[in-house]
Formats: sequence, C-alpha cells, structure tokens
Amino acid sequence: MFHFGLMNDDFSVPAESSSFPLGSLILIMASVEQKSHQPLMLLLEESVAATTAVLQPHSNIYPIITNKGCLVDSKRARSKFEPRDKSSEILLSLQAFKFAVGEEVFLHFMLVAWDPIGLDNSKKACHYVKEHG
Repeated sequence: MFHFGLMNDDFSVPAESSSFPLGSLILIMASVEQKSHQPLMLLLEESVAATTAVLQPHSNIYPIITNKGCLVDSKRARSKFEPRDKSSEILLSLQAFKFAVGEEVFLHFMLVAWDPIGLDNSKKACHYVKEHG
C-alpha cells in the first residue's frame, strides 16, 4: 500500500494547508508499506501538475518528473529530492510555480516500488544541481 501527502516544514506531520505562495517549497512525502516483502525502494517515475483531477487528453499540464525519475522542474527551480532515511520513503521539495492562474491545480504522480537489488539505470530519483550545470 502506498501513502502520499503534503508535509510541514520538516516532514514531521501533514501540512495544514494545500495552498502555497509562489516560490515557496511544497514538501511531499511518499512511502510504501513493506509488510512481508523484502526491503523495497520507492521511486517517483513520472509527475505532472494538471488543471484536472483526472488526466485527460485536453488537460493543461506542467511536467515535474519525467524520464523514469528525473526531476526536470529542478532545471528552473529550487525543487529537489531530499536525502532518504528509508528506502521505502521518498521526500520531494517542489518549488511552487506559476501555472494555470485562477484555476485549481492537481499534482499527479506515478509511484513504483522495486527490490533494491534489481535496480538498474532506468530506475532513479535524480535532480539537476545548478552549480554543476
């Protein structure tokens, strides 16, 4: 079972609001329950912001994560994956951006859980570091 939520400033409890000022950080935590499985590595493969709760061909979208885990929003913003404490959790700091002004915006994510031993180059959680180009 997957868990997903907006978090407060230190990822300790759920956020009190789902509204964020432009430029502020939206902290997102996702996790997967291990239960009787071997340890699992949780990854965010794809993500978009959209103007619809259900993605449709006519949905206005803004790509956040593409290419099986690459945080493309970090090319133009302070967005980044935070260091992990557990392989079954992933923490994302997403800088609030201007998109669909005056409309509700919905975040859509595709999560996957893998056996860490079977990971290859196509399974990643990476972001761009501006200082390194």
